[in-house]
Amino acid sequence: MKIFISHVSADTWIALQVAKELGALGVETFVDAADIETGDDLDEVIREELINSDEFVLILHPDVLASPFVQLELGAAWGQKMRIVGLLYRMTAEEITSGPRTPVQLKRVLLRDLNTEFGKYLREVRRRLKRDD
Repeated sequence: MKIFISHVSADTWIALQVAKELGALGVETFVDAADIETGDDLDEVIREELINSDEFVLILHPDVLASPFVQLELGAAWGQKMRIVGLLYRMTAEEITSGPRTPVQLKRVLLRDLNTEFGKYLREVRRRLKRDD
């Protein structure tokens, strides 16, 4: 299983910690800050990583909804029928689901709070990994 982790630059550290926890389960992850190298074509690397990922995780921070890059990645994940996982960080589910700028892809999925429900998400990933074996 490969998981693409999308975030705004202010949340790079958080995204890397999420990737570390998923990696401990044996999941391959993609985080732009860690996996794009100097001289890489950013758009091409991101496109390829999205194509080759099974799941899309979005760190939901208040600045996320204004990021055109995050919107593009989210739309691409939705277009590929990927599982879309929203991890709430400094936001509530109500702020996401009721916000006028909230993408429709996020209004119809169960969101998890990064501080209180991340363990539950990791258990769900572990179950999916076992099913895939």
